[in-house]
Amino acid sequence: MCPFDLGGAASTSLSRFALSTSPIVQAPESPKPEIQYEFGIVLALAHGRKMFARHGMSVHVLLLHPKSRGTVKLASPDSAAAPLIDFNYLSHPNDLATLVAGVKRTAGIFDRPTFKRRVKRDLVTAHCRTDDDWAEVIRNNAGTN
Repeated sequence: MCPFDLGGAASTSLSRFALSTSPIVQAPESPKPEIQYEFGIVLALAHGRKMFARHGMSVHVLLLHPKSRGTVKLASPDSAAAPLIDFNYLSHPNDLATLVAGVKRTAGIFDRPTFKRRVKRDLVTAHCRTDDDWAEVIRNNAGTN
């Protein structure tokens, strides 16, 4: 969701893809982690389905326990027909609020001097100033692995 251009050309070979994950508790009173971060040493969007031939890194913020619920319904009496699937992403307000907090926390990590010296530009969230800005980016990029 948050790719950062580090400058220069790079291979997009998946064999060069490094990934580190970390579950995070957003609030001290939380009984379990709500968010998981996936840090990748690759410029990628859509969980690696769209990659760029440049040096970079990406952070994907995953909601571990969404409250939104989708539906799967039969499209017709024909058992061979594809079902009707409505993912209904982010329909519960807590899901979007939790993701906004998680993505803003990620931006805070990259705003520290160690990363600021290395990151040439933020390719997705540089314009974000308000929670509504962050929510728009999340809505436009949300998906599933």
